[in-house]
Amino acid sequence: MFFGSNFIFDNINSERFGLQIGYFNKSGIMDTFSGIVRKVDEVRIKGNSTPEFFGVDISGKINFELLLFSRVSLDLYDRQAIDQWLFANEYKYFRIEQDDYKGFVFNCIFTEGTKVEIGSLPYAKRIKVECDGLYLYGNEQQHNYISTINNTVRYINNTSNINDYYYPEMVITSTTGGTVNITNNTLGETTTFTNLIAGEVLTVNNEKGIITSSLGVRRMSNFNKNWFRLITNNNTITLQGNFVITIKTRYKFTV
Repeated sequence: MFFGSNFIFDNINSERFGLQIGYFNKSGIMDTFSGIVRKVDEVRIKGNSTPEFFGVDISGKINFELLLFSRVSLDLYDRQAIDQWLFANEYKYFRIEQDDYKGFVFNCIFTEGTKVEIGSLPYAKRIKVECDGLYLYGNEQQHNYISTINNTVRYINNTSNINDYYYPEMVITSTTGGTVNITNNTLGETTTFTNLIAGEVLTVNNEKGIITSSLGVRRMSNFNKNWFRLITNNNTITLQGNFVITIKTRYKFTV
C-alpha cells in the first residue's frame, strides 16, 4: 500500500514544485500488483504425456494512476515547468518517499495528464503512469576490483528475490593489454576478451549485448560470446588477467 505524499522523479523532489500525491489507483494488473506474471514456455510432443519444459517468461507491466496536487497557486510558467519535468520522452526513475520503499524505485514514464477540479485546491492533475516491467529496482551498486595475472577471487551477492539471471553492466580497463577472463564459478561460465590494448576501456552491456571500446574498434571478434550473468544469491567470481573492472548492478524486486 502506498501512503507517501512526496516523491522524486528524475532526481527532482516534488517539494520543489510544491506537489504532493493525493492517491494511487492501480489499474490493469490489480490481482498481480504484489507479485509477477509468468508464462510457461513448453512444448507438448505427440504421444508424450509430459511436455518439454524450457523455462518461464516474466511479462507484463505495472500501470497506475496518481493524483498530484498543490495547496499553493501555480501560474502558467509553473505548470509548464511541471509538465516539462514529468512528461519526459524516456523511462525515468520514480521514488516514493515512504519508509518501506526506501532504496527502491520504479522505472516509468508518465503517459497522460488530465487537469481536475477538486474543491478549493488551486492545482490538481491526474497522471497515468506506465512502468517498464512488473518489478521495482534497488539502488545501483558498483563492485570495483583489481585483477592480476594470478587468479583473483571475489564474491557478489545478488539480493534480488526474482529467480532469474541478472546481466550487469561492466567497465573493464586493460592495464597491460592481452586477455581478460571473468569466470562465474557458481555457474561454471567464463567471459573472455582477447588481444586488448593497454589502457583500452571496454564498456559491456551484458543485458543488451553491446560492447563499446574507448579506441572505437569493434571487439566482438575478440569476445567468446559468453555474456556475464549472475544468479540469485551468492556468486563466486574469479578474475584473471591484468585489468581493473567495475561491475554495476541494480537488482530487480517484486512489489
